[in-house]
Amino acid sequence: LAQVLAQAKFGWTTIRTCNQAYPMHPFWFAAHGLLLLLVIPFSCLAPSFIFGGILALCEGWKLVEGVLYIGGGLVLLPLTDVVPTSTAGIVIDAILACLSLGIFGWLLALIGALPVVTKSAAKLAFSKSKSDIVNAGAPLPLMTILILPVLFMFLSSILGGPLAAAEGWPYGQGLLYVAGIFAHSPALATVAPDTTFGSFLSLVVATYALTVAIGIVVGIYILLPAMDSLVDRTSSGFSDSLMGRLACFLCVVLLGVPLLLFPLAAALGGLVALVEGWDFMTGTIFVGGSFVLLPLTDAAPVTHLGLTLDFIFSCIGVGLFGFFIAFVGALPFVDSCADMLGMKLEQPHQAFLSTVKFFLLVLPLVSACFSVVLGGLLALAEGWSFLDGALFVLSVMIQSPGIAPAAAVSSTAFGNVMIFLAASIGICISIGWGAGLIVASSGLDQAAEKCVYFIHKYQDAELRLYKDLQNARKAKKEAKKKKGTGTDAEAAAEGIQDVEAAASSQETRKEAESSQVPRAQEEGTDGPRVENL
Repeated sequence: LAQVLAQAKFGWTTIRTCNQAYPMHPFWFAAHGLLLLLVIPFSCLAPSFIFGGILALCEGWKLVEGVLYIGGGLVLLPLTDVVPTSTAGIVIDAILACLSLGIFGWLLALIGALPVVTKSAAKLAFSKSKSDIVNAGAPLPLMTILILPVLFMFLSSILGGPLAAAEGWPYGQGLLYVAGIFAHSPALATVAPDTTFGSFLSLVVATYALTVAIGIVVGIYILLPAMDSLVDRTSSGFSDSLMGRLACFLCVVLLGVPLLLFPLAAALGGLVALVEGWDFMTGTIFVGGSFVLLPLTDAAPVTHLGLTLDFIFSCIGVGLFGFFIAFVGALPFVDSCADMLGMKLEQPHQAFLSTVKFFLLVLPLVSACFSVVLGGLLALAEGWSFLDGALFVLSVMIQSPGIAPAAAVSSTAFGNVMIFLAASIGICISIGWGAGLIVASSGLDQAAEKCVYFIHKYQDAELRLYKDLQNARKAKKEAKKKKGTGTDAEAAAEGIQDVEAAASSQETRKEAESSQVPRAQEEGTDGPRVENL
């Protein structure tokens, strides 16, 4: 950790150093912020209103309940207590859950492709050598232990105020509530929104929390040399054929990820259980739920130390969640699937059609196959019917709680382990596999190029406006100085000359701008992000 902190460079000095090779001044960051403010809420609220309205009409809910239910599924965070009960509502819920995962995957991939993520990955990559796995992997603990907690608390201090004002809470409650959303640690807050405006604001905050935090984490992990080294070492023991790549993918999803997550969840969960007086399995499942961003138990810490540990472990869980999504999405089998689904074709509509094929055909079929096997074992352990077990596991894998039977509640240690296994497999298949396909698609390149073009056009416009304002202020000061020292006639003559010079300079600038290709378009096609992809 000392070596990592010694090599880490933060602050304005770093920004000025980067600015020599690539613009990173405040207007560049402002362009990113404006793009995120426009894209993220629309990408979340638009499908939430459309799909939520359909589900509300089918179930007889209020529109707000339908929107919050679909929106909560989109951001992997329950925002309402209602669940569909009719057969038609459950079927529609399953279909919409798969579509929501597709939208979520596109948001993750697009945010991870922004220039700010590329530059952050370059700064965090302490070693460019794939063989130097120690230094190349140093950013992983730095992200989960230091950067994410600080980032979450900083954003919570900004977004917690408006939510607290809307709900009439103290500022501290609003900050803790938003921090719980960012870290997926709902136990931090003892309040919940009561107003419609507060509920929608929570949905927007949750969208920012999941897409920005995990999108940036996934984008940085994908670009780190350590990820290439880890993928190469993992796949080196398998053949390069399609079946060999499939075997590597299944070994990672079925064995690698659960075997890495469960011992860590057991170690950290045991510490939380010791502080809170729980049994060991409850603490393990509680922390395991933080790792897969899915509540697996009703237990919640109540002591100050327990809440602090919960927040820290939840930040670690978000970092691990992003790491495993990036790792699974970078496996060779995912690239082969992108070829087979036609996601690398250059036609713009192919990205949309390929996404629909995967999330509405491939994902439901693969999730159903896993649900049959894992659901049967879970039903056998819990004494449920086979159908209840299969539906329960399917609800976990596609992030759709409405599918799970109401009477299906796990009460055995083996059942809890099977639920954790299903959740870890679910995030690898539904999000890791899906986001990896989108990253490999040509549609992401086209969308990212448009975003880069917008960022630099906005930045250039702001710079021109800033320079014009500075020149106007300077000219005004000089005019006042000349007026106080010279005659009126001389000041008028000099003023006319200044106006003529400014007009000539403006015409020259327009001719220069019209005779050269926009720099933003050139950087959008030749920038470091496209080279890395």
